[in-house]
Amino acid sequence: KTREVAFLKSSRGASSNEYSVRDRGLGNKVPFGRQSLEKRFYRVFSWFFLVESAKVTGGRTERGMDVQSKRIPFENFFLNLHDSATDKLLGETMMTTIKQYLAAFGLLASAVLLGGCNASFINLTPVYQNQNPSGIYTLQTEVDLQDKSVAPKSVKVSVVIDKKAYPMVNGQISDNVWSYDYKMPKGFDEAHYFYQAEYNVLRENFLKPRVIKSQRYRFQLENRYVANLLAYRAPIGTKIAVQGRGFTKYDKVEFGGIEAETKMVSANELQFIVPALPSGVDYSLTLTGGAGKLPIGDFRIDETSITVTPSKLDLRTGQVVTLTFAIDFDAPAGGLPVAIETDVAKSVIMQSEVRIQQGSDSVSAKMKAGVPGRGSIFVKVPGIKEVAVPVTIAP
Repeated sequence: KTREVAFLKSSRGASSNEYSVRDRGLGNKVPFGRQSLEKRFYRVFSWFFLVESAKVTGGRTERGMDVQSKRIPFENFFLNLHDSATDKLLGETMMTTIKQYLAAFGLLASAVLLGGCNASFINLTPVYQNQNPSGIYTLQTEVDLQDKSVAPKSVKVSVVIDKKAYPMVNGQISDNVWSYDYKMPKGFDEAHYFYQAEYNVLRENFLKPRVIKSQRYRFQLENRYVANLLAYRAPIGTKIAVQGRGFTKYDKVEFGGIEAETKMVSANELQFIVPALPSGVDYSLTLTGGAGKLPIGDFRIDETSITVTPSKLDLRTGQVVTLTFAIDFDAPAGGLPVAIETDVAKSVIMQSEVRIQQGSDSVSAKMKAGVPGRGSIFVKVPGIKEVAVPVTIAP
């Protein structure tokens, strides 16, 4: 069936805004406001078709169009109106324009529904928190409300944990940072939560409520951790305490992979002895054990000294003397090696190394005077400043 659609002013006169449609074949004229929804839709897109046709054909609008007898997809309706190249171009242009209008309408609707508000949450709560005796853990978030129409005193932020909302407070760090101290129930080691902000915005001299929510987060408690290192630098042989939680007798402290003598004081404290390693170097400390590895921090071994008695030797050939090497701390596990070198090997006859035994602070060694000569004995211990002892051997 062929219809001719024309837009006519109603009989009320040229000033009237009411239009009607004449349906050839039916011979009636129905006011636009009284037509069915299907006919209104048909009228609007018929008018749209005429306007777009005028754009494509250079002003030559076509007053007639074939109405498809069967229902076809919306997009194909425009792309298959006629078979000519001009009609195909017309259909493609109409479809592109409609999509642009729909996209613009969607953006406009979103802006109206959201009230022009741009808000966000920045979660400041770490995922893993060290377990503490009080069982209280701080949740923090920064709320960024960029809508200038927000009533400042109306903002209320809460954290929702297990479907229960807890009011948060701000001002401890800044007005935008909100905090809440959460008491973890006994027997639990993790919690799931999200933030919620409620506020009012001024719209047309009226305050309208708004609510925004963050994504879901979680935090988990750690039962084994290192909280504090008593000192971060010391000479070899010094006892250093490590404080934390979940320590066992199998835990050891390592200096860059080298194990130090470690003692468990309690589940919350360990002690280790700075090992005999080169001084002036920063070492990475790690806690190792059956429960895995935990980083402790960096530690520097400072230089210390060793005392040699006597500090000067004046001997005759064949004479024997006892040298004592003393430190101001107890030697660590495995003892402390003392290397002895000289630049007059034929004049100084003695062993090249002695060891201060574990728990001791000194060691002695005998030396015999050889051929006449003059030079020095050099005493070297890891982590200790080298000591030179002058030697003179007379005939």
